[in-house]
Parts: sequence; structure tokens; C-alpha cells
Amino acid sequence: MYNERKKKYDMQYARDKLKHIPLTMQKDKYSEIKHHATASGETVNGFIKIAIDERIERLQAPDAPTARSKSLEPPQSATAQADKPP
Repeated sequence: MYNERKKKYDMQYARDKLKHIPLTMQKDKYSEIKHHATASGETVNGFIKIAIDERIERLQAPDAPTARSKSLEPPQSATAQADKPP
């Protein structure tokens, strides 16, 4: 039975051990993720956690590229690009 003592323990555990990460994305992308998560029998949260774990594993592989994907690099300002030597 779920009692006040267990509830208090769970809340303290969440404060001490968990981190909430807000994530904003386009609705179309969320729908795509939800579709694949549901088809896999997972929650959206679980699906995203697995995707992150798989990405980390690939990046830690011995033959993994050291540079980040172009799509993940922050855009450079025109000033920063102009300062670079040719």
C-alpha cells in the first residue's frame, strides 16, 4: 500500500537523484517520436532516453568520429567566420 512514508521517500529520492530536463521540439517531430515509441511499446520519455544512450555509445566507440555532426554545431556569426584565416 502506498502510504505517506513511501510518498515522502519517493519525493526525497526524486529531489536527490533525478534531473528534470525540459525539451522543446516541433509538434511534427514529437508526433514522429511518439509514433515510433508507441510502435516499440515504449513511452516517449523512455524512447528518448534510449536514443541518448545509443548516441553516447556510438560516440564512445573506438572508431567514432571526434567532430560533432554539422547539424549539431552552433551557427557561427559572420564576424567569427570573417576572422578565420583562409
